[in-house]
Amino acid sequence: MNLNQLMSIVVSSELKDWNHISCWGYGGAPSSREHLVSPKDYDGNPYDLAHSHLCVYIPDVSVSIAFGLAWTDDFKEEWANRFADRKACGCYADVFHNGALVFREAFVIVDGGRTKLPLPPARDKLDIPKDQARFIRMLDCFEGISTFDNYFQRAGFRLTDAPWPAFRTDPDDDKRQRIQVKAKRGGAA
Repeated sequence: MNLNQLMSIVVSSELKDWNHISCWGYGGAPSSREHLVSPKDYDGNPYDLAHSHLCVYIPDVSVSIAFGLAWTDDFKEEWANRFADRKACGCYADVFHNGALVFREAFVIVDGGRTKLPLPPARDKLDIPKDQARFIRMLDCFEGISTFDNYFQRAGFRLTDAPWPAFRTDPDDDKRQRIQVKAKRGGAA
């Protein structure tokens, strides 16, 4: 299985295909997908250290998704801060295959934690590939009643048919890039 095939399985899956394990709340524990930080950088917030959710793909347990690890607790963009509660934070969703991290997607939790929204591919455009929206919507649904569709519309997002995720598939791309860099540096091409 290649990465495109794996992500196709993930994006086309349904909630019933996943065993969702919430890793926080009463008696909760980290997901074992911890983020190591230096003691001098740790501010005491356990949500900064680990994903708060782990989902295992029931038809093939070698596939899992962990999400909730924060990359910022104060996300600022007009589309994300337009809701009643202007608080927004950025988190990661990580896809694993056989325990190896194979894909990472950033998303934003808006309106003080009420829903998850995709991070647009470009800062000045609110066009979201359909598969990216489907993936983040699925994450939002894991926690119960989803308000994704309402917030997606209120944020001003537009769905596109652009491919997502877009991986390089030409093995010669790396070789061409190395040759171009060498030529720019005055080396032999």
